[in-house]
Amino acid sequence: MSAPGDGRAPSSSQASAARARDWLMVALFMLAYILSGVDRQMLAFVALDIKRDLHISDFEIGLLQGVAFALFYAIAGLPLGWAIDSGPRIRIIGLAMTVWSGMTVLSGFARGFPSLAFGRVGVGVGEAALTPGVYSILGDIFPKRQIGTASLLYSLGAPLSLAVAALASAFVHGAATGDVMELPLIGPVATWRMAFVIAGAPGLLMAGFIFALREPRRGPSHADDRQGLRLLPYLRTHWRVEGIYAVGATALVCVHYSIAAWSPALLSQALHWTPKAVASCGLGVLSEIRASRGAVRIALPIRSLRTSAAKAVIRSGLRTSQPKRHTIDRP
Repeated sequence: MSAPGDGRAPSSSQASAARARDWLMVALFMLAYILSGVDRQMLAFVALDIKRDLHISDFEIGLLQGVAFALFYAIAGLPLGWAIDSGPRIRIIGLAMTVWSGMTVLSGFARGFPSLAFGRVGVGVGEAALTPGVYSILGDIFPKRQIGTASLLYSLGAPLSLAVAALASAFVHGAATGDVMELPLIGPVATWRMAFVIAGAPGLLMAGFIFALREPRRGPSHADDRQGLRLLPYLRTHWRVEGIYAVGATALVCVHYSIAAWSPALLSQALHWTPKAVASCGLGVLSEIRASRGAVRIALPIRSLRTSAAKAVIRSGLRTSQPKRHTIDRP
């Protein structure tokens, strides 16, 4: 992989080949992001089937989609972020993908709320390593002028994952007879169990491709870490800016995931849509529209506009963290 600032001057053909490998790595990371979102969102499309088969309540479904996943996702993000800053990022991402994909498959064998909650915790812990590791790597393999484009391509995995989860659910329900699928040599299997297996299995295969990637050399962006920059001193200085951002991001994520988590059940119960109709005609189409909007953002030449807006937001936040000077207006 190419590494900015390594002191070498490769030929144009070598540089082109290295850049192509870098963009291929971005594509693989985006695919991993899609699979992580599928594993995360599949529960929403089979929640009603799980309620009926395992005799659990809406409150317990909410715990599975919220606390069991999000709480451990947040807690695991801190030690995993530290490990990414100092350890082999490719191996950490590959191992994390193995964990969350395997836990998704195991969720298909759950016998009750505790075992399903255990699987959701594993999904949350595993997925917590993906985005921090990817952004750390993107900062090393791309120059500053291309980091924004690479990050946007990677972030397309979020809306695409919801579309893929919807289509996978539609496939399972379409191939089922009633609430079960007839498998050769196995017999009848509940559709929601098969949905988890289908969602998690590709990630186990994809993890092998992640492990095969070469670890990029850490670039100048990590120099501050070696000079002793620490999190707590930074937060003491910039706590207003980071606090405002954290509150806003939390509110945005709460709204987004609340809609994503409960829309399939709402459409099924309020509008009497079948699970196949919900998956194929509802959220799948909506997610593809959102993904198309993200692709347009990449294609349009609005980098300077985005940069100016970002700088304005940062300047506004920094002004809130500075002491105000009070003056008296004289007549």
